[in-house]
Amino acid sequence: MDVYLLTTLRRGLGMAVVLLAILGLTPAASQPATLAGTVLDAETDAPLPLANVVLQDTDRGATTNEAGRFVLADLTPGRYTVVVSYVGFDPARREVQLKPGERRTLTVRLDPLQLEVQELTVTGTRVEAQDLGATRITPQDVQNLPTVLEPDLFRALQLLPGVKSASDFSSGLYIRGGSPDQTLVLLDEAPIYNPTHVFGFFSTFHPDAIGDVTLYKGGYPAQYGGRLSGVVDVQTKRPSTGETEGSLSLGLLSARAHVQGGFGGDSGASPDGRWFVSARRSTLEPLLSGLNGAGVDDIPEGFYFYDINAATSLQLTPRDRLSVSLYNGRDQLDYPFLVDAAFDVGYGNRSATLDWHHRFASGTSMRWTAAVSHYHSDPTADFAGTAFVRDTDVLDVRLQGDGTWTPNDRHVLRAGATMGRFSSDVDNFFDGQRTYSPSATSYRTSAYLQDTYQPAWAPKLTVTGGIRASYFERGDYYRLSPRLSLEYQLADPVRLQAGYGRYQQYLTAATSELFSAFDFWLTTAGQVPPAYGDQVLAGIKTQPTARLELDAEVYYRTMRRLFEFDRLRPDYTGLDDADVFQFGSGEAYGLETTLRRTRGRLNGFVAYTLSRTTRTFEVLSETSFPPRYDRTHDLTAVANLDLSENWRLTTVFTYATGQAYTEPTGYFKTLDDPFLSGARTSFQAAYNNARLPAYHRLDIGVRKKGTVFGVDYEGQVQLVNAYGRRNVWFVLFEPTDDNQIERDVVPQIPVPLPNLSLTLSF
Repeated sequence: MDVYLLTTLRRGLGMAVVLLAILGLTPAASQPATLAGTVLDAETDAPLPLANVVLQDTDRGATTNEAGRFVLADLTPGRYTVVVSYVGFDPARREVQLKPGERRTLTVRLDPLQLEVQELTVTGTRVEAQDLGATRITPQDVQNLPTVLEPDLFRALQLLPGVKSASDFSSGLYIRGGSPDQTLVLLDEAPIYNPTHVFGFFSTFHPDAIGDVTLYKGGYPAQYGGRLSGVVDVQTKRPSTGETEGSLSLGLLSARAHVQGGFGGDSGASPDGRWFVSARRSTLEPLLSGLNGAGVDDIPEGFYFYDINAATSLQLTPRDRLSVSLYNGRDQLDYPFLVDAAFDVGYGNRSATLDWHHRFASGTSMRWTAAVSHYHSDPTADFAGTAFVRDTDVLDVRLQGDGTWTPNDRHVLRAGATMGRFSSDVDNFFDGQRTYSPSATSYRTSAYLQDTYQPAWAPKLTVTGGIRASYFERGDYYRLSPRLSLEYQLADPVRLQAGYGRYQQYLTAATSELFSAFDFWLTTAGQVPPAYGDQVLAGIKTQPTARLELDAEVYYRTMRRLFEFDRLRPDYTGLDDADVFQFGSGEAYGLETTLRRTRGRLNGFVAYTLSRTTRTFEVLSETSFPPRYDRTHDLTAVANLDLSENWRLTTVFTYATGQAYTEPTGYFKTLDDPFLSGARTSFQAAYNNARLPAYHRLDIGVRKKGTVFGVDYEGQVQLVNAYGRRNVWFVLFEPTDDNQIERDVVPQIPVPLPNLSLTLSF
């Protein structure tokens, strides 16, 4: 009987423990603990995303989100050493004692590195951030990838899922179904309106001059606005030490040089400063001159481009830092072709940014920024003595303030406001006569408020909600744009994310089929309301093994009230604003997956995108149609193999569904056309009714590092389009004498293209 009672009592106690666990009332001794916190920049109090938080001598760790927040749940009560690290900052250690059932919060401020340290090389490619729809990329990632003649930021971004390119000769970013003018490109908070060189061959941002780069492919936070698709936020390089150092690089296309150093701060009586200067210029002139001297046809008579980046930062006080950055770039081309035709094309960007960070004693931080961006182009096209001239001038001036406040361990508040003036002036001349020359000027303002909240009742959940209000004077338009994102840490290696946002766009680019220098910008007006769109996205990020990371995202986005320059009209003189545009809509949806191997001698990633993009413009088609950059399948594979400490082999393979194009089904001729003084052939076809053959290409690169005569060097040998795939660029059509249609296929890079470069560092 005693045995029976004892057994019954044990079973009852066991059932009681289970019941209490279900109700959340387990005895304190068995309740796990939770450690949550925020990682901040000690100088500015700005959140540090992607900081590493590790519990020493355990396998537990976390990575901070965009707000600098982290959570480590289900911890065994006890004493831990918390190690927090971030690139460019001194690591920090904190000792914590966690009691059963306790939820401890921790705020860690990291100091920027000020001491001279030996160079640390970290192998591996990390191309995807932990934030939903966001990607962060480093200059080293750009340098390591085989590229066409020149390492390029935009070319590296085009390897990511959800980002497409138009061709081998275009660095434009087509992000999740959006055109390049739907992507906001910022250089130190200054918008860049034509971020290309060599007329689209690659971008204006070279790896020697850039620091942090963040790409938002969708669902971007409330501090950004003005575009429907995405954001590329580029920060100029900031030296981490005051030591004078630099590098010199020579390649087939250009030569690059940069130098950096410091000033003041020796005795502590004067402010501590850092400075940086980088320059790049084309080196093709001798080659072009030799080819012209040899009588080679279709060679430019003159061509050059250059970039100059400069930046300085000054630590005025322990709580105040002042930064200034400058950029100036220019392209110029003199290109005669055929017998009596020529292009004289020039364009360039200039920008300047003044930035002041202040951290209050309470921990609140403020940032005030003044930014100016100027874009100018003056291309001329001459056909048989008849000249077409387009002079475009865009000026964007803005003043903005942003603040970050952490009232407690559960909230991180961000708020800001921007005031600015946008102006665009276009002068068109045909055979000396002024034609349609639109100009627009508008003041604009915006403000946002965002809160990142971690509820006490759900320590694994992070909620970021925001609202952005904007006003555009031209047309007198007010708009509100809500934003919301959720993140739930299902387990240490598994994070679930979801987001929604509404976005507005007041500008559109009239894109030329010749060179990007002929592009010009138009704005909303009284009868032309701004375009808007909604984005919904969700994702899962996990780490199945210590060396593998797997991410997957799905998205759906709409584009409403799209307004684009109507190219079908013969004359625009005297037309109202609404008659200059064609109006339509669009949508895009897709699935993106990325598998990365981040450690070991062999590392890299495989990215696949399944997507669909459509447009509806009644003036072009009675039904919806795929734009040229719609691709059902996109596959990219990047592999890095460290052959030794100084040798690395890199390969990049890309595959994509063929682009949409218009295949004629018939044609007719108009005789004695009064506008053309002769006959004209008109083709009949549904818009974008066919597909080009599938695109695929393999690039291979080898890098060698070493030291000679006390100077560090890095040599690269690359082979682009290794197996000579003749991917189609576009197709030309001509009627034949037997009433057929002849197709003339124009390829992209048709042969294997080698590239050599040498970089010396001192």
